[in-house]
Amino acid sequence: MSATLTIQVKQPGKPQPLLPQAVIPFPHDLPRAGGQKTVRDLLTFLVQQQVRDFNERQTAVTLFQVLSAEAINAGARRGKIDSGERAPQFANDEQAVDTALQAFVDGLFFLFVDGRQYEDLDDAVYLLPDSDITLIRLVALAGG
Repeated sequence: MSATLTIQVKQPGKPQPLLPQAVIPFPHDLPRAGGQKTVRDLLTFLVQQQVRDFNERQTAVTLFQVLSAEAINAGARRGKIDSGERAPQFANDEQAVDTALQAFVDGLFFLFVDGRQYEDLDDAVYLLPDSDITLIRLVALAGG
């Protein structure tokens, strides 16, 4: 069985996670038994993984899709028959990493690894196979 990391994204006051729980491969640059990264390196790894997955989904959307008669009729009832063909919109991983790191520094989300909170980009994080990572997105109160 391969080592993985479990990622969940939550928001205070919401009973359900913001995104479905994700399981991603353990970082290949760490020993199989676990190892250390900085918060910066961990966030960079997580964002790059998500950008790669997003861009792969964008590529899949551009594949020609044959519509069944049922799909055509359903589209006609909605007023738009969608063949699924769209120009892909790819994410830039450098820009996404910069945005995520700045959001962390600005306190827009918290990072917990195996129940421990990390607050600085240079903090050392020890990851184990099957570590649980939780990101908690904060939302500013209106009128505050």
